[in-house]
Amino acid sequence: MQPVKKIYPVIAVLCNMFSPGLGFLYLGRILPAIIMPAIMILPIGIIAWFNLLFTPAGFYVAGCLTLLCWLAGVIYAAVLARRTGATPRRRVQRWYFYVLFVICSALLSELLLQNRGNLFGYETFRIPSASMADTLQVGDFVIARTWHYRHNDPQRGDLLVFNYPPDPSIKYIKRVIGLPGDNIVINNNRVFINGKEYAEPYLKPANNTGLYPRDGRFVVPADSWFVLGDNRDNSRDSRYWGYLSREHLFGRVEFIWISYSNGVLWERVGLIPQ
Repeated sequence: MQPVKKIYPVIAVLCNMFSPGLGFLYLGRILPAIIMPAIMILPIGIIAWFNLLFTPAGFYVAGCLTLLCWLAGVIYAAVLARRTGATPRRRVQRWYFYVLFVICSALLSELLLQNRGNLFGYETFRIPSASMADTLQVGDFVIARTWHYRHNDPQRGDLLVFNYPPDPSIKYIKRVIGLPGDNIVINNNRVFINGKEYAEPYLKPANNTGLYPRDGRFVVPADSWFVLGDNRDNSRDSRYWGYLSREHLFGRVEFIWISYSNGVLWERVGLIPQ
């Protein structure tokens, strides 16, 4: 005679809260256990694939839908548990299957998280330094469109995410100033492109005092770009390490999805930096 397993709704709920789908495995429901983690991914995946994730509204809607999917799974687990009561124990209702499920779910989540730039076309970054102040401030969390430069060239003024040429394992964010073929002159904290002064309304005089003067003439090679930080007094950029080639392009900053520095800076949430 098969042993009977008593079902506790609170355990099913806590399991699904801890690891989506685990609560269904506890109930012996294999299909919902497999489906729930997949459903959790769908809102962000679909919204990203239709390029709706790259607006503040689209991003927050995707987050809310993901939360609703999680909450629906938790509630459904509670309902099923109350209906199930005591049932014959199935083979999957063993502690080692639960552990295996959690490990596989964690590995899958980490795999998706590490490859979301390729799979879903977006990546998020926290701004750790003041090199782009005041446009991007320490504590800003930005979302970048990683597929943008697959079919588009960087344009002047883009906030570009790239693999830092001296160490490609590090990602930097700078502003595109020079395009291929441009003749750039930096003189007394002013930038001239092809003989004309380039207006930069985003620069703050306090961040462009010439504390570390780096004047010079730069001719941008073909298929390369010249990038500068908005905080010219505190930025290691093309003035120091040269031009940015296509192989180092990663993505374009779209907006600040949250900003945190000794509390949430609500006035910066959803801000599209110019």
